[in-house]
Amino acid sequence: MAKEALSATEEAVGICKELADEDFTQHGAKFALMLNNRGAYLADLGQPDLALQAIRDAVEVYRSLPTPDEPGIARALTNLSAHLSDRGDIGDAQAAIEEAMKIRKRLTVRDPSHAPGLTDSLLTLAVMRFRRGNVGGSARATKRAVDISRQMASRNPKTHEPILARALIHYSDDLVSLGMAKPALNVAREAVSVTRRLVRENPNLFEPDFASALSNLAARLGDNGKSGEAFPVISEAVEIRERLASSNPVLHEAALGRSLNNLGTTLWSLKRFSDAEDVHRRALRIRRRLAVDNPSLHEADVAQSLFNLGQVIECLKRPGEARACFREAAELYGRLRRDNPAMTSRYLDAMAPLGQRQLNEDVESICAELRRNLYKK
Repeated sequence: MAKEALSATEEAVGICKELADEDFTQHGAKFALMLNNRGAYLADLGQPDLALQAIRDAVEVYRSLPTPDEPGIARALTNLSAHLSDRGDIGDAQAAIEEAMKIRKRLTVRDPSHAPGLTDSLLTLAVMRFRRGNVGGSARATKRAVDISRQMASRNPKTHEPILARALIHYSDDLVSLGMAKPALNVAREAVSVTRRLVRENPNLFEPDFASALSNLAARLGDNGKSGEAFPVISEAVEIRERLASSNPVLHEAALGRSLNNLGTTLWSLKRFSDAEDVHRRALRIRRRLAVDNPSLHEADVAQSLFNLGQVIECLKRPGEARACFREAAELYGRLRRDNPAMTSRYLDAMAPLGQRQLNEDVESICAELRRNLYKK
């Protein structure tokens, strides 16, 4: 379906470009919209570089319009920010999303129908903050997104409940990262309740959201010591994502890897170590394959799977294999933390099983680095 949509959009881009060349004032905004859509379809087909260029082109066209199209450029800037963040270009990504936020706040004050766009920008900002280790800032953004989308859903559930569900899932992640496991579980349950209603009405459209909510709920149940309850929940999520990935691996394999990782962790908590090893190895194979094409987006997932696999193998009394997993995970996290401070705690977790002396040396190195950065400010 994405290929057919891209083909139609490519044709529309060509037509709109010819029209814009003849009369940019009248047709420039439509040309920019088609470029932005082209970027979205290219991303769905696993072509991130071409997608990013298309979205950059859309932003440039929007900026050139004699009469500003504020909703259009805000939408393109939000997409640009998400793609830049996935590539690790955090500074440019933050600049883009902050510009989009300013525009959408202004639009929403004038017309509340722009609130869904503001929510979308808030969630993009939250993801960026979370990846940089600013969990408190992420939680503030997601809480505001939840409040706005909940208010809108009370008036028009059919239109706004999908946005509410997405915001709830993000907020659940933020809460547990802040040590609020029980509130995070309550939020995750609400997300499942919302998406379950949506998937009953339109399974083809909302199955991915339902699987995301189930996977999130399973993780939150595990955080609260309820691994027995988590197992059927995460199993259902994996079943849905396996079916989705079989028909469209480019779009759904990364999500399948996340659910398999959650399933493996649940099995480990239930002391089903052999089953957990099989599942974690499958998740690792998927994530390694994805990281070949897009390392900035998927290497952290590879490191996570390696660490989790190491824990399982350690429980199976194969210390040599476990240490190899921990060592590779530590190498990946060590490289990633240079650009993403949020990875430092994961790096130390991976280093811990490799020996106290090495861990102490790395803790001192990190502290020295933090002191140097502090003195520079």
